[in-house]
Amino acid sequence: MHMSLKTRLVILLFVLGGLLFGSSAFGHYALRNMHQNLQTMYADRVVCLGQLSSLRDSYNAMLVALRKVISGEIDARAAGGTLKQELTRSQQTWAAYLTTYLTPDEKALAANLQTHLTRDDAIVEEVLRRLDRDETVDFSTARLKLIEEVQPTNAGLTELTSLQIREARREFEEADATAIWLRYLNFGALALAALAVGYGLYVILVQVTRPLSATTAAMGRLAAGDLAADVGGADRRDEIGAMVKALRVFRDALVAKRKADEAAAAEQAVKMRRAEVLDGATQAFRSQIERMMRALVSAATEMEAAARLMSRNADQTAAQSSTVSAAAEQTSANVQTVAAASEELATSIGSINVQIAHSSDIAERAAASAAETNTLVMGLAEGAERIGTVIGLISGIAAQTNLLALNATIEAARAGEAGRGFAVVASEVKELAAQTTRATETISAQVSAIQGETNRAVEAIQAIAATVLELRTISVGVAAAMEQQGAVTQEIVRNVTQAADGTQAVTANIGSVTQVAGETGNAASQVLQAATDLARQSDALNAAVIEYLATVQAA
Repeated sequence: MHMSLKTRLVILLFVLGGLLFGSSAFGHYALRNMHQNLQTMYADRVVCLGQLSSLRDSYNAMLVALRKVISGEIDARAAGGTLKQELTRSQQTWAAYLTTYLTPDEKALAANLQTHLTRDDAIVEEVLRRLDRDETVDFSTARLKLIEEVQPTNAGLTELTSLQIREARREFEEADATAIWLRYLNFGALALAALAVGYGLYVILVQVTRPLSATTAAMGRLAAGDLAADVGGADRRDEIGAMVKALRVFRDALVAKRKADEAAAAEQAVKMRRAEVLDGATQAFRSQIERMMRALVSAATEMEAAARLMSRNADQTAAQSSTVSAAAEQTSANVQTVAAASEELATSIGSINVQIAHSSDIAERAAASAAETNTLVMGLAEGAERIGTVIGLISGIAAQTNLLALNATIEAARAGEAGRGFAVVASEVKELAAQTTRATETISAQVSAIQGETNRAVEAIQAIAATVLELRTISVGVAAAMEQQGAVTQEIVRNVTQAADGTQAVTANIGSVTQVAGETGNAASQVLQAATDLARQSDALNAAVIEYLATVQAA
């Protein structure tokens, strides 16, 4: 069962108020009970004890008065006054005693005592009547009778006194038991109050203060910008749980706001980057457009210049067409002469082809001999290489032998006299190794010289072979060229014949060329006008593009 803090605190206040009210009520009851017990004890016991004691004192005073009259200490009248006074007091005291609360036993004892008191009072009243009548009174007899009757009276008073003491003790024990019960009840109320206070402290410290401190700390962290702060206690079903839920809603709203701000910042950054990219693209587009516009203007200018040049050339073509007509007639005559010379050139080329074929055969044989010689020299070079390898092996063996001889000499030196002969042999071996090394060095030098000469011979033969191959290639190329030249010469003869026919046709078509030149002049004029319009339109386009780019950058 989950209760809100308000309900818990209200219940706690009701419990504490109930305990306080109960304690006050029990205290009031205890005080009233004690007051009643004290009042009862005083009115029904202490007062009664005083009354019984006073009653005893009154009868003792009467006996003392009679004794004093008998002894002559006082006269009869004085004794009568004392007797009358004490009798009245005793009767009043007894009457007052009978008005108090009497237990059944006390009533029985009081009834028994009443008989004795009546007898005692009758004796004293008899004495007083005689004194009032001035009659002679036998005080001694009256005293003896009174003593005889007072003894049972004193015994009854003693019993009543003992009964009063017993009743007082009983009432005291009852009051003490009630006080003990009230004390335990008060202790229980105090224990319940302590439990209630402890529970109240637990509720305040654990259920209120600690969650409030945690919530306050979380609020402080949220206020500091730490939106990852843990806000615990949302599962509570009290006011703090509601507060934590509200705080979580506030935190979630802050988180959502931060995400929205970050998204807005990211979107703004994207917009800025897009603007930068757009600005860069605009700048690049402007540069490209400017280059294109400059190229377009330049092309328009060149087109205009070309149109002007074409117009001039058309005029010149029209002017020169007549000159070409005359030259064409002269060309026709010259072509006939060239045709005859071309036939003689074809005959000479055939003889040259025969000589070139013979030279090509000789070059092929020389190339074969050079290749064979190259193979032999390469074998010689390989043999020299192998000799060099063997010499290197011998040099290695000599070096190893020299090293072994040196080790043997060292060991012989260590052996002393016993190794002297071995040292001599080692010295001889070392000398032979040194001679072998010198011989191999000499042979290696000779072989190196042979290898050098062989390499140079190889290079010379390879150069000869390359030259022969080049001569063969050239011969073949020349033969092919001469064959091609012969074919070209034949083609020239045929073309010259056709050229003669063509010059005659050219002469016939010169008139058409003059007409076409005029038409070309007109077309050139139109191209010139179009080039002028193109230059004007390009200027307008350049201005429009510049205005558009300026508008984009301003946006």
